[in-house]
Amino acid sequence: MRGIRARDGRRPLLRTGCGREVAVTRLRVAGGADTIDRITLSISCQDHDGDRMWTSMTPAEARRLAHRLLDEAGPPGPGG
Repeated sequence: MRGIRARDGRRPLLRTGCGREVAVTRLRVAGGADTIDRITLSISCQDHDGDRMWTSMTPAEARRLAHRLLDEAGPPGPGG
């Protein structure tokens, strides 16, 4: 999996050996008493996928994805 840039030029992507692109991003919505804070994954689809979204990774690719998830999440704070 090698790091490449998203089509918008800003978000780093991971491309797996099977050709999937995985983007790790953060969704933060402030409002009311609570703030929604989530880490999101966007996985590219192929024409033959139908309604299934999936990817397969080598152990090295999975470790790189895990590092990106942890980097995006940052250090633990209140509530986890």
